[in-house]
Amino acid sequence: MEKENLISQLQMAIAKGQLEKVIEYFINNLKLFDNYLVNNIIQVSAYYKSSKDDYASQLIDEKDFRQAKAKTTSSLLMILDDLPENINYPVFSDANLPKEEPKPESQKPKTASSHAEMIETLLQEYKTQLILEGDPKRKMAIELEIQRLEKLMEEL
Repeated sequence: MEKENLISQLQMAIAKGQLEKVIEYFINNLKLFDNYLVNNIIQVSAYYKSSKDDYASQLIDEKDFRQAKAKTTSSLLMILDDLPENINYPVFSDANLPKEEPKPESQKPKTASSHAEMIETLLQEYKTQLILEGDPKRKMAIELEIQRLEKLMEEL
């Protein structure tokens, strides 16, 4: 699979909140990447799993878990930027990945206000990254993501 097609599919999965599926894809294909990318993937995976477990155990509240998901989303998007060229990537599809776990009944359905809070958290994270980022290409990618999120906020 071409890199551009893969990135597009992974971005769509991230946008749908399928972070675990994207992480699982990367974990299943670690052999394709250099040590830098492998370390980033493992770190993101461990952070997300730890945050999810802490939330399930009620060690962190929903706001902290949303922030963890925002950081995970941001990190996954940065990994997409670092994917090497000229690799025949395996196909990303739901069929190749474990099914998403059913959500506990205790979790409330997401409302427009909770979506707005998540987007706001992401915006703050990206704005912080924009200030700290030195690479012009990454700055441009972050600025585009900020614009996209601001447009989503307007639509809510």
